Amino acid sequence: MAGELVTVNIAKRTPFCPARNLVPYAGEVFGRLASSGLLEQLLDELIATTG
Repeated sequence: MAGELVTVNIAKRTPFCPARNLVPYAGEVFGRLASSGLLEQLLDELIATTG
């Protein structure tokens, strides 16, 4: 279903991220994104242009 984590490995020709690695990889990626402040900056810019 949309929005749910896959529990099987998927691939076309090249395998994507193995299902067992999705949660650890997502934690790493979203942790870096959170610490970068980019989302807060984007939100501030969005508010400034629409508010």
